[in-house]
Amino acid sequence: MLTPSPAHLDFDGLLAPIPGESPCGESLRWDPVWDEISNLRKTRKDPLDSSADKEPDWDGVVRLATELLSTRSKDLLIAGWLTEALLRTAGFSGMRDGFKLIRQLCELYWEPLHPLPEDGDLAVRAAPLAWLMSHDGGARLPAVIREAPVAPAAGGTVMNWYFWNLRRAAPQGKDEKEEAFKKRTQDAEQKRVQFDTSVENAPIVYFQTLLADLDAGVAELDALTVILDQRLADQAPSATELKKSISEIRVFVYDVLKRRGGLSVAAATEASVDQPMSANGSAGDSPSNNHAGPPRTRAEAIARLGEAAQYFSDAEPHSPVAYLVRRAIRWADMPFAEVLGELVKDDKLVKQIGETLGIPSK
Repeated sequence: MLTPSPAHLDFDGLLAPIPGESPCGESLRWDPVWDEISNLRKTRKDPLDSSADKEPDWDGVVRLATELLSTRSKDLLIAGWLTEALLRTAGFSGMRDGFKLIRQLCELYWEPLHPLPEDGDLAVRAAPLAWLMSHDGGARLPAVIREAPVAPAAGGTVMNWYFWNLRRAAPQGKDEKEEAFKKRTQDAEQKRVQFDTSVENAPIVYFQTLLADLDAGVAELDALTVILDQRLADQAPSATELKKSISEIRVFVYDVLKRRGGLSVAAATEASVDQPMSANGSAGDSPSNNHAGPPRTRAEAIARLGEAAQYFSDAEPHSPVAYLVRRAIRWADMPFAEVLGELVKDDKLVKQIGETLGIPSK
C-alpha cells in the first residue's frame, strides 16, 4: 500500500464548532484581519527600490487562516486561502488537506457556513470556490499545481511540471531565427539533464509518496465536487481544469515509478485508479490489465475497481459513482473501526456500534 504524507492540519480543531450563536462564528469580511491575511498572500514590487520588494508570506497565511477558522470564522474563502498556501508550502499533500478541509466544512456546516447566501442566492456561497478552482483568475490553482515540485530541487531550482516541459524545445514558427531556436534547444538539453538527474537521484519512496498524495487529493476533490454539485446545482464551479493539472503530473509520477520498478502489486493497484493510457488505448502494463475470467487475487479485484472508477469519472463526471468506488478502494486497506469513524460522525453512536460488534474503542 502506498503511504501518503502525514496531515499538515489539526482537523479536529479546525472543524470544532466555534462557541457562540453560530458554530461558524461571525463573518470577518469587514474586520481588519481580512485585509491582514489578504495582504500576506500578495506580491509587492517597489519600482524605485527593489530591496523593498515583498514576496507572499505563505507560512503566515497558513498560521493566520488556521487560527481564524478554528476560533473566529468558518469561511470558505479563508479555507480557500489556506488551501492555496498549503499547496505552495507543502505541495500535493497540502493540496490534499485543503480539499479535505473544505469538503468537511461543507458536509458539517453547510447552512451556517460563511459566506451566507443573500436572499437565497447561492452565487455568494459559490464565489469563493470558483475563485479557488479557476484557471484564469483568482487563486489560479490549476496553474499553481503545475508549479509544485515533482522532483527534489536541484541547485535551488524547483523541479516542477513547467520545468519538465521546458526540457523539450519546439520551433515557434517561421519567424523564429535558426540561431534562436538552436540556443533554445541547447537550453532545453541542459534542463533535461538537470531534471533527469534530479529524478534519478531521488529515492523511489519520494515518488511513491507523491503518487499517494496525488491520489488522495483526487479522492478528496471528487468527494468535494459531488457535494458542490448537490448543493449548488448549476452554480457549482467546474473542477475540470484542476483535475487536468493533477492528471498531467500523475502520468509523469506513475511513469517514473513504473520505469524504476517502484510499483509493487499494491502500489500498482492504487495507481490504476488514474493510470495513463498507452498509444493503443489500453492502460499500461499493470497486473490489472489481464481480464481473463474473474479476479484471481485481492489486489487484482481492487485494481478492477480502480478501472471502474476511472470509467465513471470519464463517462459520467457528475455521477457520485467514481467517488464512491474510490472511497471503497481506500477503505479496503483501513481497519473497520476507522471506516466506521468516517461513516458515522456521532461519537456515541460509533461507540455503541463498536460495543455491539466487539470493536475496541480508540
